[in-house]
Amino acid sequence: MTNVVLEQGLTEDPKFTEQLNGIIGEFNKELEQAKKAAKEKGRELKASPLLNLMEQKKLTADFIRSEFPKICDKKSELPASQREVIKSIVFNAAQRAVILKNAERAEKIAEKANEKVAEQEAKE
Repeated sequence: MTNVVLEQGLTEDPKFTEQLNGIIGEFNKELEQAKKAAKEKGRELKASPLLNLMEQKKLTADFIRSEFPKICDKKSELPASQREVIKSIVFNAAQRAVILKNAERAEKIAEKANEKVAEQEAKE
């Protein structure tokens, strides 16, 4: 088992929040499509940990933020399968946020490098 450490404060970063809300939005959209398709076929959706969280109105950024520390401290009262879903969502959002932050840093570095090159060319 691999231990993963999240950068302190990452879960409070606006980019993390944006990604977390995006993931939740994607799940909600997919759920609506799946419900519609099941209804058209006269069927019901099969229960899953994700579906259970959604039906319990627990798939929200606020709930995930409050429950994730409990999961890490092994104090969560959620079933193991729902804890795994929340961990997966948090790590996915964190990964996306870090990628965005790194892309912004790289862009700033490239801009500074381009400015220096332009200054050198102007001197010549």
